[in-house]
Amino acid sequence: MAIATIVGGLAVLWVVRSFRRAPTRPDPWDSEVSRDELQAMDTPVCVKCLTPVEDANQHYCPKCGSVTGEFTRYIPFVNIRFNYSSLDTLWRKVRAKETPLAGRVTAAILIIALLACGLGVLAGWLILY
Repeated sequence: MAIATIVGGLAVLWVVRSFRRAPTRPDPWDSEVSRDELQAMDTPVCVKCLTPVEDANQHYCPKCGSVTGEFTRYIPFVNIRFNYSSLDTLWRKVRAKETPLAGRVTAAILIIALLACGLGVLAGWLILY
């Protein structure tokens, strides 16, 4: 048992040393980035359509309507559009001609299920209160 432990420890030591001796690749990036490049990269863009956003505090993209603000998801009354954008996405899939029939049917079933759950919660809330 002791011999197996010593052999195992030496094997681990050999593997660690061989990884340390392995050649490393040179860094492909320059060591420094100029200030002009940093300022050019500082402009925030929409994640969906890559349109530059004028203000960092702007909550939604003016072109496609996607979320651009960092804290839009957490601000009450501003995040309503973000929270319910899944229904809009599903509805677009139902109406799009390029979506296959199976995708359209699935999206329609999901819309009906979400609306039924919402109505069930509303009915339960009205009954309890």
